Amino acid sequence: MQKLVHVRDLKDQTESDGPHPILFCEHCGAEDSAHRGDYFALPPEHVFTCCGWPMRLVVKRTVYTVV
Repeated sequence: MQKLVHVRDLKDQTESDGPHPILFCEHCGAEDSAHRGDYFALPPEHVFTCCGWPMRLVVKRTVYTVV
């Protein structure tokens, strides 16, 4: 079972260097901020969802491959 991501799980990203985690929906590809300060109005136990499914807390990495 996938770990649910709550507001309380997010970190303040203003004082750290990247790469920063993001919230990601595996169903539609949506990417949202994972900065705790962006969700100050939500309760700490709020679970992030998209498309009716829990979102994942991920770090996005880009890989360039020579063809």
